[in-house]
Amino acid sequence: MLATFGVPRPADADATTALACAHAMIASAEEWRAERKMRGAPVMNVGIGVHFGPAVLGDIGSERNMAFAVVGDTINTASRVEGLTRDFKCDLVVSDSLVRRVRQVSPEVADSMLAGFVRRDPIQLRGRREPTTVWTYAVEPEAGGSN
Repeated sequence: MLATFGVPRPADADATTALACAHAMIASAEEWRAERKMRGAPVMNVGIGVHFGPAVLGDIGSERNMAFAVVGDTINTASRVEGLTRDFKCDLVVSDSLVRRVRQVSPEVADSMLAGFVRRDPIQLRGRREPTTVWTYAVEPEAGGSN
């Protein structure tokens, strides 16, 4: 699933809103895991990646088959960041560009929103020239596990 924020108009709080959404998704996933565990069903894991940057968006196709698309380096990087949840065995990975934007726009709430995140050494993502610094967040193991 891909979620975008700031469409159709970017706002200062887009990065903060995206991070709040990721936190809410993790909380919902934890409830779902607990329900499945109580029923004896296999535990399902969720990995969320969040990146901040510009994207190209618009309608593509023909009159008979029109679709709204979001493309560009930001979208590709977000996908690569999400893929790191499996490598780091964690629930959430965010890019340093997102962290910087949250701190820039909402310094008063950044500390609470970023509590529990661990800054990782820069990592080379496929398709990127420069290494990317990411931050990871894992739900406590007692709460249900991670990827």
